[in-house]
Amino acid sequence: MLVAHYLYIAVISGYYKRRDWQAWADRIILNNDNDDLETWIYDVSIAQNEEQLYEAICDKKRIEYFDEDSKYSQSDIVVGYYCLLFQEKRISIEELTSKLLDEDDNASDAEILKDKKVIRLIEKIFSKIYSLDNIKELMRILYPLLEKALIQQRQLKEYLM
Repeated sequence: MLVAHYLYIAVISGYYKRRDWQAWADRIILNNDNDDLETWIYDVSIAQNEEQLYEAICDKKRIEYFDEDSKYSQSDIVVGYYCLLFQEKRISIEELTSKLLDEDDNASDAEILKDKKVIRLIEKIFSKIYSLDNIKELMRILYPLLEKALIQQRQLKEYLM
């Protein structure tokens, strides 16, 4: 399992905050024999900010690798987390579309954001010239990415349980 990658994506997307990654690590520490735990889990538990968290997971991420058979990139999963934040009412539709438009650049490898029709739909919603059907259509298009983010969330929650 690519647990450090999944944790990293949850954090860079804004889905996980400090209290979330600390609670995640604390749960693992409390539910496992401490002699068998890797040190990076303890480092995650005490990380006070994102920089410390990234340092804590850096070596673990190097050991891990993304499954070459996966058709979803890190950027795709970040988009999925944005959708999850919207679905959970933690961000507004305006924030969602703003984040999606920010992801739409040459550095991003989110496949879905390379589709001009999808970008036009996002821009329409961002410009506040939209209907509820437009939002439903966008969520339908992005649902596979939201689903992949949910799978990674489930794997994070089940890690070492």
